[in-house]
Amino acid sequence: MIIALGLAFIAFTAWSFYRAGQGVSAVTDPEYYSHGLRYNSTSLEEKAAATLGWRLRAEKGADPKTLVLRLEDAQGRPITGAGGEITLEGAAPGRREPPVPLREITPGRYQAELPPAPGAP
Repeated sequence: MIIALGLAFIAFTAWSFYRAGQGVSAVTDPEYYSHGLRYNSTSLEEKAAATLGWRLRAEKGADPKTLVLRLEDAQGRPITGAGGEITLEGAAPGRREPPVPLREITPGRYQAELPPAPGAP
């Protein structure tokens, strides 16, 4: 029984080494560390905004390439003077587009001009 248990352990270990060398995880991210750091800071900002009662709503702009974000406090008043940028994922996995800055167009309304989609005229 002990010999069979030892052989099973050796066989399982060999199989594990084989699988580790052959199978590559489909979930890979070459910039995992910076994404993790960004996740932590974004998570903290979301918690701070929730504590203050801030709400962020996205709207379509007049132009299809325009994104409008409305930022309000707990009483529905616009929050002015905020700053930010939007980071878009690229068409290829792991490729990141340059950040798109937000600019305040009216009190509490921030606008971003989105880049054209890849292959768009």
